[in-house]
Amino acid sequence: MFERTRSKKTFAMAMLAAFALFMICAAASAQENTTDYAKKSADYWYKRGIEEANMGSYEKALDNFDQALSLNPDDPAAWNYKARALRSLAIEEKDTARYCESIQAYDRVLGLYDQILQKKPQDINANYYKGLALSDKATTLKAGEMMFNISGNEAEATSSFEMAIDCFDQALNINPQYITAWTGKGDALYSLERYNESLQAYDSALNVFPSDGITWYHKGLALYELERYQEAISSYETALQTFPKSAEIWLNKGKAFLANGQYNEALESLDYSLKIDPASAVAWYYKGKTFEKLGLNTSAEAAFDKSQSMSRSR
Repeated sequence: MFERTRSKKTFAMAMLAAFALFMICAAASAQENTTDYAKKSADYWYKRGIEEANMGSYEKALDNFDQALSLNPDDPAAWNYKARALRSLAIEEKDTARYCESIQAYDRVLGLYDQILQKKPQDINANYYKGLALSDKATTLKAGEMMFNISGNEAEATSSFEMAIDCFDQALNINPQYITAWTGKGDALYSLERYNESLQAYDSALNVFPSDGITWYHKGLALYELERYQEAISSYETALQTFPKSAEIWLNKGKAFLANGQYNEALESLDYSLKIDPASAVAWYYKGKTFEKLGLNTSAEAAFDKSQSMSRSR
């Protein structure tokens, strides 16, 4: 908030007040004109859509992305975010129609990137973002298989992840320092359960940007799958330096402690996770498993009951 300085002289005060009023009216008029102009811009609606999606308002996000696409129908980024919003709504509402719309939107994204790459095969960003869209589509296919029992998705998801890796490699051939391409490649390899290869990709990303918290977290997930629990814990601790209030990282750190037989440390991490997200059914479940290992069966049953209660309420 800005403070308005006051003059001791009445005349000066009057003049300042008049000038201030003029400036306020002019600013309001300019803001109105700017807003009217902005609403004719696809970028305006695109950014609003991202803001709504980040707040979990996927229906509103979808409306904004549709508005952006009405102004720029061939924007692959807007199509990609629309596909993500549709996927989130499909999962949230258990809606197969939304799920199918999401897959169609991803196909539209991929078609648009193919058009760009036909003209400019060395377009590094088009290669990267096509890989990202392929990974997103594959993740959506796997979600459809789990949630809606849609058969045949596994093979297509695997193929999409493999094509995504090819796209990330194309980007990395152009620029080996492209950190998000290394992370994207690592995530696709992780999804294919090729954990050792995913670790190599994450390490390559960290060679470029050693303090990237997201990559340290994803590296921890891969190490956990390889049963290298102490290393996973160390990776999660590094990630928490960047994201100290991430309930998800605290949860996975707790799981790693549990798997490593460090039960008191597991409880401490799980409690941190639940402090941030008290409604996490998964965190309550692993807290119950930890109580079991400590022989605290009554506490374990209470935690499992809490987990089931949270699952039903979501």
